[in-house]
Amino acid sequence: LTVKEKHTVTVNNGTGGGKYAEGESVTLTANDRPGYRFTGWTLEGVTVEDAAQKQITFNMPGNDVTATANYAELFTVTVNGGTVTGGTAGGTTSSQFAAGEEVTITAAEAEGQAFTGWQFTPELTLTEGTAADKTVKFTMPQSSVVAVAGTQQLYQLTVNGAEGSGWYAPGTVVTLTAKEQEGKRFQKWTFTPEGIGFIDSGVDSATVKFTMPAEAVTAEAGFAQLYTVTVENGTLVGRGRETMGQYAEGDTVSIQADDIAQKRFQSWTFTPDSVQVTDAGMAATTFIMPGQNVTATANHVQVYTVTVAGGTGG
Repeated sequence: LTVKEKHTVTVNNGTGGGKYAEGESVTLTANDRPGYRFTGWTLEGVTVEDAAQKQITFNMPGNDVTATANYAELFTVTVNGGTVTGGTAGGTTSSQFAAGEEVTITAAEAEGQAFTGWQFTPELTLTEGTAADKTVKFTMPQSSVVAVAGTQQLYQLTVNGAEGSGWYAPGTVVTLTAKEQEGKRFQKWTFTPEGIGFIDSGVDSATVKFTMPAEAVTAEAGFAQLYTVTVENGTLVGRGRETMGQYAEGDTVSIQADDIAQKRFQSWTFTPDSVQVTDAGMAATTFIMPGQNVTATANHVQVYTVTVAGGTGG
């Protein structure tokens, strides 16, 4: 009977050591170490296919073997107001990394908040991006890191009748321009709250500038419906002898009767007949635009010539 000589397997930071005969299967398992990451085995007297695995198996050679499980100390990255990518718990607000590993952090999107920059404890040198960028990268130092995403409170601006709705920081200069609307005329802006500080112009201007206050603002562009005035046998004063134009309810409309050969102006008639006219008997007159279309007709009478022979009165 031949007894095979046994050789020693010495394991540091793991299990599976002991005496084994040549050819026997040996399995080694690295210990779990809180705060450390297993980085691989250092083997003396034997080789394996993948020394980076926590558990390895090999056939005992005809010599002693020493196996040491190696670890890297882990340090924590804590992100306030964002998330960290990679490490032991990527996609969360806290993860662990070994010194020298690349760390990526991203500031969170938050309605009503504007990102103002990162602050790090301890101070870091970024490998990608600047402290003003939402996503940055750095190399993990041999210490834990706290990253704080700075924010500024924003306030909501709601705009009706123009572009510009969104979130703004107090002190931001906002410019709004009312959109043109077919068949309507801009009248003025209405703001809530009142007391907005305007720059260069006021609420009667289609384009306004104001400084965003530290509170929510609603801005509404007001428009007036336009109605058509049609003038027969006359023109609209101030409209380049046009016979048709548009006006808002309440506007004062000036009209002028035409001079027609062999005829004399008599009076104005209106459709509808409820139009408030200053003096329908004047060739040049005005009326208040109602909330509907108007036709103004200048009425003339035929003039005839009287010729007197041998007397007066012609």
